[in-house]
Amino acid sequence: MPRGFAVWSLALPSEETTLNDHRRLGRELGLFDTDPLMDAGLPYRLPDGATVRYALEEYVRDAERRAGYRHVYSPVLGKKELYEISGHWSHHGDDVFPPMELGGVRAAAPRKLGA
Repeated sequence: MPRGFAVWSLALPSEETTLNDHRRLGRELGLFDTDPLMDAGLPYRLPDGATVRYALEEYVRDAERRAGYRHVYSPVLGKKELYEISGHWSHHGDDVFPPMELGGVRAAAPRKLGA
């Protein structure tokens, strides 16, 4: 077998991976769809997909509570200075929306997803 052949063959789609492709299954099961106006990488959940997502999120939240986690919700906007202090701006500043101006004053920047 040529050197590197095993690694290359793992990257080729097999019949099983094609059958189990989440993009195909999600559409066929009516879980999600995409729209060219939103981009193929940004699926929207259909009602059954929203139900599955909610059930998974609730399962995780319950497991976290049982493990002693306490949840908080933070605003989705923050001053740029907040992200500079935390170090996120220097690492991710080029990958986030620019700070918004409110009333002519640069006020807030949307926080990075998952931050």
